[in-house]
Order: sequence, then C-alpha cells, then structure tokens
Amino acid sequence: MTVLTHPLHLHQTHACRPQPDETRIGEILVQENLITPLDCKQVLEIQEAEKNYSGLPFLRILTDSGRLSTKKRNRLLALPDIEKAIADTASRHDLLTRRQLELCLLKKNAYQTLPEALVAQNLLSEQQLDFLLHKQLDPQLVANQAITMGIVSAADVDYCHKVSKGPRPFGEICCSLGLVTPLDLYHLLAKHGKQVKFGEILIHLQYTDEETVNTALGAQKLNNKLLGEILIEQQVITPEQCQEALSLQANIPFERLEEFSYDDAARQALPRLISARHAEEHLLLPLSLRNRNLKLALMHPDAIQSARELLSPYKELQIQCILVPEERFRQLFEELYSEAPCLEIRKTLLELQKKQQFFQQADPEFLHIDVDEDLEEETSAEAPHIHASADIEEAVHAIIRHGLDQNASDIHLEPEGTGLALRYRIDGIIKSHAPQWLHGPLHENAGALIARLKVMANLDSNEKRLPQDGAFRISYLDEKSRQKNQLEFRVASCPSVGGESITIHILDPRKAKLSLRQNGHRQHVLEPFTRRLNNDSSIVLVAGPNGSGKSSTLYGALKEIYNPSLKILTAEDPIEYNFPGIIQSQVNNKLGLDFARLLRSFLRLDPDVIMVGELRDQQTAALAFDAAQTGHLVLSSLYANDSICALFRLLDLGIDRSRIAANLSCVLAQRLVRKICPSCLTEYQPEPKEWSLIFNKYPAHLRFFHGTGCRFCDHTGFKGRTVLSEIFTMNNPHAFIKGAQLDEMKEIASLQEMKTMVHDGLLKMNSTTLTELSRVLPFTMLENHRRHERLTTSGNDEINLSFPVRDPGRESAIVMAMHRHFNALLAADSKPLVDQDHFQRFICDQHDQLCATHGVNQVLFTLKKEEGGPVEILAQPRQTREETP
Repeated sequence: MTVLTHPLHLHQTHACRPQPDETRIGEILVQENLITPLDCKQVLEIQEAEKNYSGLPFLRILTDSGRLSTKKRNRLLALPDIEKAIADTASRHDLLTRRQLELCLLKKNAYQTLPEALVAQNLLSEQQLDFLLHKQLDPQLVANQAITMGIVSAADVDYCHKVSKGPRPFGEICCSLGLVTPLDLYHLLAKHGKQVKFGEILIHLQYTDEETVNTALGAQKLNNKLLGEILIEQQVITPEQCQEALSLQANIPFERLEEFSYDDAARQALPRLISARHAEEHLLLPLSLRNRNLKLALMHPDAIQSARELLSPYKELQIQCILVPEERFRQLFEELYSEAPCLEIRKTLLELQKKQQFFQQADPEFLHIDVDEDLEEETSAEAPHIHASADIEEAVHAIIRHGLDQNASDIHLEPEGTGLALRYRIDGIIKSHAPQWLHGPLHENAGALIARLKVMANLDSNEKRLPQDGAFRISYLDEKSRQKNQLEFRVASCPSVGGESITIHILDPRKAKLSLRQNGHRQHVLEPFTRRLNNDSSIVLVAGPNGSGKSSTLYGALKEIYNPSLKILTAEDPIEYNFPGIIQSQVNNKLGLDFARLLRSFLRLDPDVIMVGELRDQQTAALAFDAAQTGHLVLSSLYANDSICALFRLLDLGIDRSRIAANLSCVLAQRLVRKICPSCLTEYQPEPKEWSLIFNKYPAHLRFFHGTGCRFCDHTGFKGRTVLSEIFTMNNPHAFIKGAQLDEMKEIASLQEMKTMVHDGLLKMNSTTLTELSRVLPFTMLENHRRHERLTTSGNDEINLSFPVRDPGRESAIVMAMHRHFNALLAADSKPLVDQDHFQRFICDQHDQLCATHGVNQVLFTLKKEEGGPVEILAQPRQTREETP
C-alpha cells in the first residue's frame, strides 16, 4: 500500500474490493426515492467509461480524464523535482548519460520542458519517453508535487488512483455526484444486505487469506467478539489495517489526523453542540463546524447511525464523517473536552450494532412501537388486564409496520373461516398484502390478536356484541428522513356472523405537511383558491367523499395563509397534524364537546381565521355562516360529489340561498386517483371501452400512458396518488338566489367555462389513466363531459345545447356563451357569423315576449343542429319556483 504524506491518503488497493451487483444497488436507490432512473443510468455510464482507465498509469489517467490539461502537464513536468526524477530514472535505465543530459540542458529552449527537449534533440524516442513518464516515474512524487503546486486537487489524485484499479463502486459515484450522502448509502447497503463483508475486504486488501478469516469466524461464534478484534488479537492485522478495511466497507474516508488540533473557537463551540457524554456513548467526536458543515470523527462505522440521528435536531447542517484510529480519537477527545474519555469500546460497539440492526431491519415483522394506551381518559372499568405474549405483540407490530411501509391508509382484519384475513387499503384500493409469515398467527391466534388491538385502543375486550371505537398512538421512525413521528390510529370494531371485524385508520401527520401545490392542485384551481383565502367575511369549502384528501387541502390552506399576526383557531376530529402557531381543539363527543360548541366558543376568542373540520349538522353550518358574516374567514369541509352539489348540500343543512350567495366565497371539490408508477410508465393507445365513457370519438390530440407493472409498484402499474380538483366561485349569484336547481347551476358553470374534475384529469394524462378517472369520478360527471364534448366533434351527430335564461341583462355571461357556441356551429358549416350585439338583442326580445305572453319567469333556449341541417334556436317558456330570501 502506498500512502502519500498529503492529508489525503491514497490507497492503491481500493478498487480491489469485491463489488455487489451495481445494477441491483441502483434499483434499490431508485426504489427508496434517493435517485431517479435517469441518475441510475448516468452512474452506470460513468462506471462504463471508468473501465477504460483500468491498468493505465497515474499520469495518463490524469490527462485522459481531463483533470490535467496540456498546459498544466507541461508546468508539472517543468518542476525541478520532476525534472530531476526524469533524469535520474533515464540514467538508471541506461537511456541517457550524464553528459548527454548536461548538453541537453544547455541547448534546451527556455519554453521547452525537459521531456520535450530530450525528444527534440533525438536523445529519447517518443516510446522511451512514454516508458519513463508513465511506467517508471514515481506516481507518489508526481501526485505530491501536483497537489503542492496547486496543479491538481487531492480529490483528482485520489480519483486517478482508484480508477487505475477498476471503476469506482456505484455508491461511491452517487456520493461524488451529490445524489446520496455516505451516511444514507451506508444505511441503505446494510439494510438490503448489499454491504461487502469485512472479511472479504481484508482478503482483497491482501492483509490475510480466506482460511484465516474462516478460522476467526469460527472463533467469533464461541466468544461473541468482533471479527476485527479477533484478528488484531491474533496479530493477523494491525488496528490501522482494521480501520482502513472498515472505512472501505462504510464508504467513508480513513484519516490519521496527525497534524490536526482544535483552535480556541472550536473548543468553545463544539462541546455545546455535542456533549462529552454523548461523544462517549456514541463513539463520535465533532471536529469542525464551518459554513453549516459539521465534520465528525468516528471510531467505528457502527456509529454512523448515531451520526444520522443528529440530522433531526440539526436539520440545517450537512454532516460529514471520517474514520480515525482509536488512539487518535482518545487524544482529540481529551483535547476538546479537557478530560480523558471513559470508553468501554467493546460494550459500546455491541450496543451500537444492536441499534444499527434495529434501524436497518428490512423484514416487516420487526417493529419497536411505543404505544400510548392512555389516549382516551376514560377506559372500561370491567376490561381485564391482558398480558400480551411476545409473539402476539410482535404480530400486531408487524401488521402495523407493514401498513406503514406500504403507505396504507387503512388496515382491515376480517373474519375468515377460523382465523382472520388481513387486507390493506393502498392508494385507495383494498389489497390482500399480508407478509407470508403472518398467515400462521392470523389463523392460529385470531382471538388474541383482536384482544390485543382492543386493549391498545382502550376498548372493552369482553364486549363482542356491539360496535366500539377507540384509538392509540405510536412513535414511528421514518427510515427515509430518520425522524420519529407520532402517528395516531383510529380503531373500529364491529360484530359479524364469523366474528369481530377490526378496521384501523392511520392518521399520518407527514401527509398533512404538504403545500397546496405539492398536493397536486393545478394552477387553474390554485390561483382562484389562494386569492380567496385572503378575503375576510367569507366561507371557503373543500368538498368530496370520505378519503378524498379534504383534510390535506385544508391543512395546505392553513399553511398558505399562516402569519404570526393572525389568530387562527381550528376545531378538528381528529387533529391529524400539530400546526405550530395555531390553536387547535379536538372534538370530544363523550364530553359533549362537538363542532357547534367549539365554534360558539371560538367566536368569543377574537379570531381572524376559523377552521371547522366538517359541517356535519344544521347547527354547525349556521354558526359557520354566522362567523363569516361577522368578519371571519371560515374554512371547512363538506361531503358532496362535486362543487355544485355542495351548494345544495348547504340548502339541506338549512342555510338559505341568500346567505350562501352572500358568504360562500368558493367551493373546491376533489377526488384522489392513483398515479402511474414512474418506473414502468409507458405510452399506449387505450381501448374504446376506456375512452368511450368520456369521449364521443377517439381523442387523437391527447397522449395516454399506463404502468406495465414492476416490482417497485408491486406489479400494479400504480404508485402513490394525486388529486383531481375543480373550483366553483360565486361570481354571479343571481340565478342561484332566484331558485336555480342543480342541473341548471351545472349548466351555468359549464357556460362560464368552469373546468371540472374531468378536465383536470385529462390535463394529468401523463400521471394517471382514463380507467382511474372512470373509477373515481361520478358517472353523471363523465356523461356531462361527454355531452358537452360533442361540440368539438364533426357535424355527423345531432347537437342539442340548452341555455336557461331568467334575466338576460344580469345573465349576460350565459347569453355570450350561447352566442359563442352558435357562431362555432356556423363556422363548422362555413356560414357567415352573427354579430354579438345583434344576437344579444334578439335573445332579449324573444325572452321578454315569451315571458309576457305565457306569464313565466324563464326561457330555455336550445341550439339544435341535425346532420346536414341548419343551426336552429328553439325557445321554451318555463315557470321555475321562486325562493324568497
């Protein structure tokens, strides 16, 4: 092994290490969302290019890789130490006499380097010079001179030494490109079993042989010591060689830090960052903190997990780790903390290894959950105290952990024969997705599993005849962010013929932290919605069925408007996400604390903004509108199929039309659809049965995609969900106040060119499918879109478009829309167009004449066109029910 005197230590044997399947590692990194498929392709291409450098001399790699230009190369070769080395090497190999060298130097041009002069004076051939520079010149000398004079960087030199023995490992290239951090890479390789074994690295470094490693592994089973510890005791390797091998395994540098020392500022600042006790317990030591980069010295790679945990309290810092010798670690510890470390190395390492195994556990059966079984204050007095066995508790934890790993929203345990069927709702679809090993406990210990879940949720485990509701919380470690999250689980039990059925609804606060744009709303919805969030004295509603993401949108709205100068109060059931700076109140029906009671209390607390989780009843709805009338912005949700249906749901709740028109600012309606898996996204042409529900003829102007299915999406073709949304704004409330019904209001919204959720879905055909739109959206909505879409088809079909008009003066938008469609039909037949003013006077005259003649208050105008025929305007008098405010 050749080691430079420069602080960067070059290990020429690095590339000799065994490498796992690089394509598989790339797939894992893509699956974990750390890199994209394009990143993976780029890294593999870099590896392929680096194969060309294998076996090449150091100076040649520097030149061929573009790290050393011709100008810098000549500058390097002109250095006195390099020229002397060239001359000595040529003399040693009898290629040049001392006299020839002296004559060459006398005749040499001032702008020539010695190698150029030797060739120009025919003292050496090009082949001989190449032999000297690339085969015989000491690479350590060249590297040290190049770094000292600033011709190349230490990183460039290190790169050349590595690739001279073969391409760099996939993970190392990812780290060099900044795609992943060494901390994340070490964790991920260990988690998926892709780390190169310590013994294999020692063998490839030629520090020992396979037989010696196997003998040490046998001894390890008897004394439970670390492999490196055993080999050091047997004097097979030195402590420094052990550290070097560990650094290669962990993909972090090994440095001796022989000339490093703390300055006064570091001695003051670093102990406040990491205490002496923490450094002792986790075998890590702060070295420096510059420009938000924290550099840590580790005694062993197993301390990497402890370093990763520092990312949680110090989110603003970038953490870099190096491995240092044990003796140097002790010296620096004493220098920083002014006390000798009390280190029990072996014991500490074993504890760190146990923790590492916990965090890197890939199997779904392992989960450490801190269950808060005191979520509700009141528990059943007659509930027996059940001591769950370790197997039952492990099974329950595995059921929950698997649901979290699969990003499930609900967990279903249903009676099946003598046991239980386990299903998960993933991306809105219920799937049988249980790990194979759980089948035994589900059928052999069904009763015990149900009893354990009921105890966790504070339910009466003896009561099996009546439905029950409860909840529990857990502390869950997010393996991607390495942050602990408090998750809440709502448990509902219901008796059935085969036994009790349990449903667990997962309330994940991470999903509530997204902004409105991150939730998937497009600009045509975002722009009017966010503008109305700035209006006082109004109500903003989010509508949709259960599980359509309404809560996420409400939290996104709060995030949009949050300002320390505003007082924001929320009434929620449940509180899904703790929002700093906002006063949140939990509904508790057991105590009589419902939405209405909280809302009455809020009005006495001088708020600016009020969020009510849901308008469930007449009392809550009335109080919400009262709050809006008294100068507050009110946010809430409502169960409704679409934004127009929400208006009539408010009528059902006893709010009259004039109050709705005066106080309702907008209604945002939404549904969630599954997203196409990006790993298997493919363009295709849908079958007629897919597009015929939405279109009259195949939409050739659109491109369609679907997922072919891969292991990243469990071969479903879908991964994750996005939102389809529409927004209705009360811009022209006249028709609604006068008593317009549901179909009429939908027609008016259509004429005002409101984009429905169908339109939004068609704008997202690169991320979802027509099948998803048909599955999620109401059939009537698809039918309405199909009917209106006929305007854009050719004239082969009969067209009937209706426009209800009560007051042409106030409903000019409807008349203008009618004129626009009328001219479009004329243009399709190459007929001359009609002037807008002339058309509007004609409609007004016909409306007034028919209303006066027939004593009605509305006229239904219809544009009719049959195949090959003219465009006709039909007028039908109608009497609609007037509603008095």
